[in-house]
Amino acid sequence: MNFPWPFAALHGPFPQWFASPENRPLWVRVVQAAQRRFSLRTITLDHVLTGGFTEWRHYALKDSPHVKFLEQFKDAPEIDPDRFKSTQYFHHGCEDIRNFGSFFGLTEPDRIIEQATYFLSLYRAMKDGTPLAAPPPNSDNEFHSSETYPLVAQVAGSDYYVIKDGHHRIAASYVLRWRTVKARVVGTAKITLEEVSAMGILPKTGRV
Repeated sequence: MNFPWPFAALHGPFPQWFASPENRPLWVRVVQAAQRRFSLRTITLDHVLTGGFTEWRHYALKDSPHVKFLEQFKDAPEIDPDRFKSTQYFHHGCEDIRNFGSFFGLTEPDRIIEQATYFLSLYRAMKDGTPLAAPPPNSDNEFHSSETYPLVAQVAGSDYYVIKDGHHRIAASYVLRWRTVKARVVGTAKITLEEVSAMGILPKTGRV
């Protein structure tokens, strides 16, 4: 019987209790919980790129549509629709709809402002340390990830990371001038350190 990490790395026979079929699901859950815990890492926001699960476009976090949107609207009492449509964030949402069929469940560009409004509420809740209001019931807008921590992939051979999931939370943290956030590392990024350097997205870094 093959056991997942870390139990597969142990030497010697497993006690019969561990190997019994009825107990295996319990130990699989224990292993999965251990893997999630050990993959949790504190990352430096100056070493973060946006990318998403497809990594079809990369930005340094400071230059991302998410950060630019917050910097423009964080002090505004409300989002002016005409002004919003000139933002990188709006065009980013439109590109997602065009390329992937939706942006947080939204399929119409005119509704991207709904996600932007929620994003602004998220930023202000983080800033004030208050609970975030629940999304409207029965909405087809997905609003946010169900993950407890943002998901990132590590750029091989470096201490840089690409955001896979959690762009809004990490962008809000950056605009709030946090230096680090906790994130879960879920593998290796598609982009290489050499490509990062060649694109001029971030300064070249030392090896981990």
